[in-house]
Amino acid sequence: MRLILYCTYVPADEIVAVAVEAERLGFDGISFPDHVVYPLGHSSRYLYTTDGSTPWDEWMDWPDPFAAMAAVAARTQRLQLLTGILVLPLRHPLLVAKSAATVDVISGGRLGIGTGVGWLREEFEALGLDYARRGRMTDEAIEVLRRLWTGEPTAHEGETWSFPELTVRPPAAHRIPIYVGGKSRAALRRAGRLGDGFMPPVGSEQETADLIAEVERVRVEAGRGEEPFEVIAAATVADDVADFRRLAELGIDTVRVDPFALYVQKYGGLTLEQRREALARYAAEVIEPLRADPTPHR
Repeated sequence: MRLILYCTYVPADEIVAVAVEAERLGFDGISFPDHVVYPLGHSSRYLYTTDGSTPWDEWMDWPDPFAAMAAVAARTQRLQLLTGILVLPLRHPLLVAKSAATVDVISGGRLGIGTGVGWLREEFEALGLDYARRGRMTDEAIEVLRRLWTGEPTAHEGETWSFPELTVRPPAAHRIPIYVGGKSRAALRRAGRLGDGFMPPVGSEQETADLIAEVERVRVEAGRGEEPFEVIAAATVADDVADFRRLAELGIDTVRVDPFALYVQKYGGLTLEQRREALARYAAEVIEPLRADPTPHR
């Protein structure tokens, strides 16, 4: 089982140092969150808390994920770079194609795109975008990106975007996997029909198992049951081998973990030294025993 470091709440000026330390200590990757803007006084309900509130406010930093990944790529050799979660319909697919392919080349083919449709209506409105169409925009963008990343001449005539034959160079260094996040019916269908993987949100084990089973059903129905597929789940407080065994039994291949929340405090506000200490403790208490465990973890 692969372990991806959850990088939400890490200040922009500490991201590279945290990533370098995470690679040294044996983490397999690092994930980068996304908001383009954060409207003050919004009324949109966050989908993953019971009361609809967010565990952050409008003063939290949201570094551009592609800029952050490029900086990390230049200082690391092995870490997978994952967006978690890129709000894909906020950006024109030509711009995403350019940024993603560039990061993929710089990193030597280490990029993965975790994507979702977004939940913050006011963010879409600030950018002049139709929030109600974000699902259809995401489906269209995924299809377009796959063609653009080849670097070959590509034209597109779609519901949202149209452009004449053109190229986006450099081409991606490898087939960039697209992991679809969310738990709505539309998200599960999107993951099964279009995704290279699924990123279920944090939930109970039973809820997670049900979501994974539904995505698998859609994949089989779409004739994709034999294609490679990866489930990347957030289990930010998993801290022993037994936890990871249970996650593997649910059908999870890769886990996003958060040693900072586990050992220090949730939602940021840490010093760089506290982050380094939390990473070292997690490596000693979790990663080393997990790697030594003879039980297969998918």
